[in-house]
Amino acid sequence: MKFPLKPIMSCIVCALVVCTSAGQSTRRKGARPTKEQSTAHAAVAPVALDTLTRADQIDSVVTLTKFQKAVASRVESVMITNRTSTDTIHAVTVDIDYRTPQGEQLNRRNVTFRVTVPPGQTRHASVNSWDRQQLFYHIDTPPARKTPRTAPFTVTITPVNLILTHPVNLILTHPE
Repeated sequence: MKFPLKPIMSCIVCALVVCTSAGQSTRRKGARPTKEQSTAHAAVAPVALDTLTRADQIDSVVTLTKFQKAVASRVESVMITNRTSTDTIHAVTVDIDYRTPQGEQLNRRNVTFRVTVPPGQTRHASVNSWDRQQLFYHIDTPPARKTPRTAPFTVTITPVNLILTHPVNLILTHPE
């Protein structure tokens, strides 16, 4: 029985490129790899890269909670939970709608959180804040200092794009 080796090899090469480039980015220039680092690439399982854009697919995979932004903070943060049992999340693009407690829109933007979230786990992710003057704070993050210039806001976060990898089960047999 013949197997289509070209697509299988393409998947394996892509997986190796992703895994080796990820491992190299954490090494200092000139530093020798540890024994674990040098042997880690030998046992890499093939993976497939996937991008989800349909709302029903994304909602079943990821949960975003605990948005935070303090008055004096230049960053906003959120907890990202991967609800799958096998797929690893690598990036989540969301649409964030900022509003006053009365419903008046302050800002709206599209942000990508580049964070690796293994299956069934939660990770903290942050991005630079839209509030450059540091006048606003998220309603669930009480301000350390209240002045007449500070104001609370609420957010609606809608995931719009998700990049993940999932393991590929390959059974390769040697042709006889």
